[in-house]
Amino acid sequence: MILLTRSGTFFINAEMQQYLGISWAENPEVATKKCIAVYPGLQSMTLSAAQTMNAVFDTSLTSDESTLLFKETASFSVPRGLGVWRKPAAGGIYRSDGGQFVFISGQPFRYNSNQLRANMEYMLANFFHESKTGVNTTSNSIMINNYKLEQNYPNPFNPGTTISYQLAAAALVDLTIYNSMGQRAATLISKQQSAGYYSVVWDASGFSAGVYFCRMKAGNDVKVIKLALVK
Repeated sequence: MILLTRSGTFFINAEMQQYLGISWAENPEVATKKCIAVYPGLQSMTLSAAQTMNAVFDTSLTSDESTLLFKETASFSVPRGLGVWRKPAAGGIYRSDGGQFVFISGQPFRYNSNQLRANMEYMLANFFHESKTGVNTTSNSIMINNYKLEQNYPNPFNPGTTISYQLAAAALVDLTIYNSMGQRAATLISKQQSAGYYSVVWDASGFSAGVYFCRMKAGNDVKVIKLALVK
């Protein structure tokens, strides 16, 4: 399993935290500015912008089977962990090489895409022993034959959530958040986009808790999902 996300404390419960051998540090959601690789074969990743609402942990791991992969050296008085890999010596239930868990803290689209891809390919090949055969290196519009608005994740959420959608053809896309009264609360996307898969993060900091609706209009196609913001 590879988990790459911000707000890591939201996704990783106490049992998973113990399994990874990490101890959370600083505030649950902080801004980080660097991602330095400390494991041979992995690349440090530059950022397009600061990683916000990010979770960091102590670089001293509590499990002998866990290995530090990435650290942050710019934002705190001491280095903090951003990536960790747990490989149990006994393997998993179904595979002798199973039970592996990689956690990398941060929003993937704010890491350099080439460096992130190289790191993912390295981990898949050298940690999980998965073949790269079949990796799609062509247009992201391949095999898309309809318009789709995915349910946001996480949901319920506080304060950020990811909304993903797909376009079967190029279209003028309007992705808008409405409150329960039908009033426009936020515009996430309003532009022409080519066919493909997309995702956007709605940071609802400053919005009141409650039910919201996300409406995607792509050409003549309209999709709507319900979102729940909790405080």
